[in-house]
Amino acid sequence: MLFFGPDGSIVGELEAAELADSNLTPGDSLIKGSHVHFDLDTDALCDGCGKAMAVTLTASDGGSITLSTDANTVPDDAQLYVREDAPIEDVNIQISATGNLSDQKYVAYDIHLVDSQNAVIQPNGNVTVKIPIPEGFDASQIKVFYIGANGTATDMNATVEGGFVIFTTDHFSNYVVVDMTAPETPEKPEEPEEPGTTEEPTKPASDNVSKYCGEVHVGFFQKIIGFFHSILALFGLRK
Repeated sequence: MLFFGPDGSIVGELEAAELADSNLTPGDSLIKGSHVHFDLDTDALCDGCGKAMAVTLTASDGGSITLSTDANTVPDDAQLYVREDAPIEDVNIQISATGNLSDQKYVAYDIHLVDSQNAVIQPNGNVTVKIPIPEGFDASQIKVFYIGANGTATDMNATVEGGFVIFTTDHFSNYVVVDMTAPETPEKPEEPEEPGTTEEPTKPASDNVSKYCGEVHVGFFQKIIGFFHSILALFGLRK
């Protein structure tokens, strides 16, 4: 068993006999710290077993993100690197029938494998990835999407188990863990009334009656005065 450090150098080694006495299992780390990985000498460990051992790589800089597969899927010298909060070129990418990535709470990861020459490589088959559920995310609403170079988001059909979101892939690049909880819609403030639109209050019916009566009285007196003017004019003509 070989243990690798962040620069790709071997930082520890156990022979098959020593491994049997160490109680170490695939996935255990000999040294605590950033980028502690291990590789397996499958010929030594599986001599006569007829099957490949499992391999687990951990990138501690990405929040203990792990990759699990068999030894034939990734090279012996592979290391896992993760960049959290990786930039996403188009945050308006559609992830549901009604919403975009920018509408939701998410964490983006750039996940990739490198060999001993620090060249980016891809696995030769399916690998299982485990990512800790980001703080504040609703575990029942989590999805993982692969963000393609063509600007599309592919649902990885992830599952949630033991505080981790888990998915299977055969290609590493940009992935986003998304809380699909519907965003709260802010309440719309009431719009103030425009000036000049206030309706005048309706006058009481009694005011209308008084106005009508006043108009009737004025007309009546005008008729009486006109009648007397006619009488005076008539007598004046007779004189």
